[in-house]
Amino acid sequence: MLFVREISQEELNRLYPLLDSNDVAIAKRAKIILLSREGLNPVEINPKVDMHPCAIRKWIKRFNERGVEGLFTKWPKTKKGNFTKEQEQEIVRIATSKPSDLGLPYNTWSLEKLQSYLKEKKIVRRICNETIRRILRKNEIEYKKAKKWLKSNDPNYEIKKTELLSSMKESQRMELSFASMKREQLQ
Repeated sequence: MLFVREISQEELNRLYPLLDSNDVAIAKRAKIILLSREGLNPVEINPKVDMHPCAIRKWIKRFNERGVEGLFTKWPKTKKGNFTKEQEQEIVRIATSKPSDLGLPYNTWSLEKLQSYLKEKKIVRRICNETIRRILRKNEIEYKKAKKWLKSNDPNYEIKKTELLSSMKESQRMELSFASMKREQLQ
């Protein structure tokens, strides 16, 4: 988790008045820094300032690097579609493939794992999880939190599974009939 560095008294004396700034963006940025100082992480700060956690992280990093001045200077604006068509196609191709087929030790992607892989393979220099989600949605792929499935190498797995499920159903039927017998005795 990312938190703001230790803040000097001089910086605090500059931050508190910014909370009342006429510039709403500056006031939000000052609030982000002060909330982070109180121990809140970007996800916890999000509802208090109505800003995406990626943007919150950006302002905390800027403050950590440049101090209060970092809240005033702006990053160069990037266009929303700052990835080439080829990069987006590669992101979609990788996101729709099994990580294990790419030599990775897991079977499902999380946005964080996908983000790391894309950077590691130099497909993108940097990318936010929300941008990955947007690219996938644009290509009609909806990201959902992965469900974990266990795989078995046992050749008799299906037979054992069928027997176990059958046994469980029988056990449930016996419990239901036992419960109804108990109910009849109580009445």
